[in-house]
Amino acid sequence: MRPDERADQPGEAGMTQGGQVLERTFINAFAERWHEAWNSHDPSRVAALCTTDVVLEQSSSPTMHGHAGVEASVRQLARAFSDYRFEPTEPPYLSADGRKAIVPWRMHGTLTGPLVPPGFAPTGEPVTFDGDDHWEFRDGLLARCRILFDANDFGVQVGAAPPPGTAGEKVTVWLQRLAARRMRARAHGERYGPGSDGRPLSASAAPYDRTSRGRLGDSSVEGAGPVHDGHEVVELLGAADGVEAALGGHERHQRVQRLQAPAGR
Repeated sequence: MRPDERADQPGEAGMTQGGQVLERTFINAFAERWHEAWNSHDPSRVAALCTTDVVLEQSSSPTMHGHAGVEASVRQLARAFSDYRFEPTEPPYLSADGRKAIVPWRMHGTLTGPLVPPGFAPTGEPVTFDGDDHWEFRDGLLARCRILFDANDFGVQVGAAPPPGTAGEKVTVWLQRLAARRMRARAHGERYGPGSDGRPLSASAAPYDRTSRGRLGDSSVEGAGPVHDGHEVVELLGAADGVEAALGGHERHQRVQRLQAPAGR
């Protein structure tokens, strides 16, 4: 049953939007067609289920628009994971306000090609992660899809983020503290920003010492221990300003991921 066939009735388990009713049977059937379309690796089949002005939002990826954007997303995923496959993990949920459906899923695939964006290199290793689609409809077609998943877990699996409890995580924490110091400086309009106790550096302890333990290994963040042992962080990363400039943000993560990817692909 199409959603507009019972527009004048609330529906026992449906959701209303713009005077239309989407029943649970419609959502369940659409979810099955959606997964089948993606698993076909055929961009046109996925686009056919969407409005011409559909908006596709994804975790840590640019927003895509229209059929062209949807088709590009399918091609990007197929290029990176030639064997990818989606499967439902639970039946779709209808939101309390009756304006969207939430569809849990799991993706399996092997990273055999480049993932662009953001530019991750192939690893040849299998990847499995869970996510949710948040759907909004118009005239029986998908008008907006917001895709949410644990980007950090995905990053760990493809070598773009350090696993919890590793030395790599400690280095990442140290870099975050360095970035946070700069962000506090911008927020407070001060040249060097506040110290670890919330006061300006001029009124706090000595600045970060880049040649000895100093405050580099402080545990000012509640629940966080020292992020280094001795001088290895300083020796590994060099001068803090140079590290931040050369290996900032996504560029740093992509370089680490490429170094960790197996050679000889």
